[in-house]
Amino acid sequence: MKTIILSTIIVAGALIAPANASPTCIIEVAGKRLLSGSCAATKLENGGVALGDYKAVSALVRPRVGDSDYAFGAYKVDGMVHDIDQLRRDGMSCWRGSGVRICAWGAR
Repeated sequence: MKTIILSTIIVAGALIAPANASPTCIIEVAGKRLLSGSCAATKLENGGVALGDYKAVSALVRPRVGDSDYAFGAYKVDGMVHDIDQLRRDGMSCWRGSGVRICAWGAR
């Protein structure tokens, strides 16, 4: 009987606990996905986002002052940093530019 009660309490606790899923990201350049899946993603004070895997791929998006639909940014792959001149917001979590797509769902 004690085992059943304890099991019930554990399951109930798991069901009411908040989900702490890690963010999901995409960094796509020239049709090639450099990052797709779980990532580290942080919202910045200026409305931008910094994201990346825990290895060699990362990106930064910084909205333009006064117009949050446009941004500039950069991405890094294998130690090489590439500037992105213009990005346009594509939904709540994505940005697109010339051959570049950067998304971060669940950034905190």
